[in-house]
Amino acid sequence: MQQFDSFAQMQRDAALRVMEMQKRARIAVEQSDPPPVFIEAPETEEPDNTASGTQMPPPKNTILPGLELSEEDSERALILMILLLLMREQADERLLFALLYIVM
Repeated sequence: MQQFDSFAQMQRDAALRVMEMQKRARIAVEQSDPPPVFIEAPETEEPDNTASGTQMPPPKNTILPGLELSEEDSERALILMILLLLMREQADERLLFALLYIVM
């Protein structure tokens, strides 16, 4: 019976704490400043670079920024990076040799 009483007391305490926290939250919201009102800026059209010829060509398949590789080279570079990571993690040698075979 004592266990039931202590459980009921814990429930009452928890309910009181919940009501106290809700009261604090209401007070904090009432005392806070109203949220800022954002005004949407009018949409501006972006200049069309195709007519002036200043548009950049689409980037090639690259793995590292600034390093331009053909598609075949980028695939090899990706496999080599995976190979290096696996070597660092001491992966199975058969897997490493299989990746080397694919790169060749």
